[in-house]
Amino acid sequence: MPFRFEPLDLLLIALAALLIFGPSRLPEIGRALGQTIREFQRATRGTIEDLRQEAGEPAPAEQPGAEVVSPAVQSADLDRCTRCGASNPPSARFCNKCGTQLRA
Repeated sequence: MPFRFEPLDLLLIALAALLIFGPSRLPEIGRALGQTIREFQRATRGTIEDLRQEAGEPAPAEQPGAEVVSPAVQSADLDRCTRCGASNPPSARFCNKCGTQLRA
């Protein structure tokens, strides 16, 4: 890991920010930074979803650990992911849980 912050490093960064921006502007800066990060994550998820739709792949499950398998598919017909072990429909090219490519 290239960046390893120790508690003293974080304290020095916080002190420098306090001296540069002042105590009244720090909440504004923190709020703006949080909104920027949330917007970036939202845009990233949107781009990934658009790419999946263009590739014709099903969207991943909303809940972590939930598997996207139609009830008509029997358990014997499911493909297992070699990375996470999740069940996937036979037509799936990528794992619904972790995104690993199932077959070339």
